[in-house]
Amino acid sequence: IYTLSLHDALPISRQWSAFLARLADSLNADGTVLFAYDSSRRFIPIRASARIPPDFVDLYAQEFPDNIWSRRSDQRFAPGEVRYSQGLTSTQELHHDRFYADFLLPANVGCSMGIKVRFGSSQPAYLAITRSPSKAAFDSEEGSLLLALQPHIARALELNRRLGGVDLWSGALHMLPFGV
Repeated sequence: IYTLSLHDALPISRQWSAFLARLADSLNADGTVLFAYDSSRRFIPIRASARIPPDFVDLYAQEFPDNIWSRRSDQRFAPGEVRYSQGLTSTQELHHDRFYADFLLPANVGCSMGIKVRFGSSQPAYLAITRSPSKAAFDSEEGSLLLALQPHIARALELNRRLGGVDLWSGALHMLPFGV
């Protein structure tokens, strides 16, 4: 008897990366990234990206998660609202900041849009989509796509969060003499 386990499927991060790549294609974007954490439960954090080198994602997560632009975004945009980078600051102010010099410029990010997604965690997930400086900023029509996808992303994240505890039991389930 062959039993299919959660571990036989593509790893969660690869599944998210595949989704993010398709999202980038549909929005003529240069990169996408998704951060999701839940410190209140056993949950494998999600840090998935498409077309953004992992070292840039790591750099952001380690050096800049609480930068002034993230704080301004958190203050101005509630979960369920699209955040457009062009509304956060002036170009002149941004160009004088370490975040620009050490992250945005080397990562070739000219503009971004993002959305906070509530999914049952103590803190929302964050999905960001970027374009290079040579491309136009995101508009409200593109933002409406994020809003339409939000409940589906939230449901997928919530399922992932709930199944996080299942991983604790998967080893025991594989030892049972019958299929589960």
